[in-house]
Amino acid sequence: MEHRTSFWGTAVQDGGAAPGGVAPPPREAVLSIAPSASSDASASDDLLRTRLEAFLTARSFGLDDLVEETDQGHGEPVIAVAAGSVLAGFGTHKSDLDLLVLVDNDRVTRMPITSHRFGTLVDVTVRAAAPAKAAAEKLTTTDWPTLDRVDNAGWNHHRRSLNTTSRMALGLPLKGSEDWLAWQRGLRGPWLGRVLHRWWVAESVRMRTAARWLAPANPALALLRARDAVLHALHARATEAGQWYFNAKWLPEKLRVLDDGDGLAKVTALLAGRVTLDTALSWADDLLGAVGRWDAAVHWAPGVSTWPVDTGTVVDRWGIRAVQTPLSGLPAAPGDGAVWTGPADAPPPEVRDLFAHDMLWLGVAPAVKEAP
Repeated sequence: MEHRTSFWGTAVQDGGAAPGGVAPPPREAVLSIAPSASSDASASDDLLRTRLEAFLTARSFGLDDLVEETDQGHGEPVIAVAAGSVLAGFGTHKSDLDLLVLVDNDRVTRMPITSHRFGTLVDVTVRAAAPAKAAAEKLTTTDWPTLDRVDNAGWNHHRRSLNTTSRMALGLPLKGSEDWLAWQRGLRGPWLGRVLHRWWVAESVRMRTAARWLAPANPALALLRARDAVLHALHARATEAGQWYFNAKWLPEKLRVLDDGDGLAKVTALLAGRVTLDTALSWADDLLGAVGRWDAAVHWAPGVSTWPVDTGTVVDRWGIRAVQTPLSGLPAAPGDGAVWTGPADAPPPEVRDLFAHDMLWLGVAPAVKEAP
């Protein structure tokens, strides 16, 4: 029989820090925590446990009660961690608790379960252990993004892998076998910060590219995409500074913890609608810095169908609207290959037109250097 133990009987990593993120946390409590103490990259299990226990105590919700929630009838968890904004130090009195549970059950893919058993919202995500572990290991060994993996499905799969892996890495183990607990601790290496930073940079470049493609036909939508490019670039900056929590809505709190006044001012101006398209694009350029040249790969958006005609191709989406393009020989449907690949700053006019009509999904990747 495999030996199992709860986290509370295992050794704790070094590097404890002052407690923070008490729920309900007033803003000054968040601001009073030194960046090195509250950053995801350096938060010790002692600090995570303090945050969790403070949240539970304020709600008369016991730790044993929380551990019971990890068993959702899909098999004995090989490891279960508490994760989310409470553990990251950003939780408020309205926050829920997130549990990520891996089970030795290949029939489980991604099973979200919401519990109100003790009057506190607990979101439990149950996943098959082997695929989750394989996805985490792939993140450490695979270059991303590359043009052959930047379609809609591939991009979303990478995002989900980052979300699951980072939550597992930055969460507090509640129970698990010794080998799985050791695996979880090993996820907290510098590699995780690098792949998370790469994601935010790639998303920022993608949104900046979309904004420039959209600007002639739809400047209002282009402004929204340029805004997103700036926000993603700020996430990249926060990640590089140690804020690894992979949740977009907490960007202002990450910047406050890092005392990033410039970033906060940009977020405030963007969300208040006080920024022009040119200014947003300029900010994105400045924040991204020297990221080099990027290529684009566009695929049909979900719901697209095509019909070849004598003068090109009719492109329909969801059976609701259609446009005609002079391009011919295009993939028949999503998943059949890229519609076009090339330099992100030089799309053909026909491709730009299809993109403006929301018929294409845009992916980007660093340009491959040609051999001399």
